[in-house]
Amino acid sequence: MKLTYVIEPENPVTSPEEFADELVLWTQKEGKELDILSVKDYPQVQCIVDGKSYLAKLEPPRPNLINLPSATYSMGFKFIYLYDTTKE
Repeated sequence: MKLTYVIEPENPVTSPEEFADELVLWTQKEGKELDILSVKDYPQVQCIVDGKSYLAKLEPPRPNLINLPSATYSMGFKFIYLYDTTKE
C-alpha cells in the first residue's frame, strides 16, 4: 500500500461516525467524490476516492511527514492517512 494523502481532521475523531464525517468534509473541500465501503473496522475505513480504492487509517501524526509542535504528538491527536489499495 502506498501512502497517498494525509488529512488533518477539523475535529477530534473518537468514533466511526466522526471518522466518516471527516472524510466527507475533506472530499468536499478538495472537490473529490467519496464512497465509503466499510467503517466496521474502526480505526480503519475502506473507501473509494475519485474511483480509486483506499484504506483510510486513523494514526498519530508522523513527525517526518507533518511539521507540528512536539506536544501534539504526545496528546493522542490523530490524523487520517489514506493508502492506495487499487490493484493495477
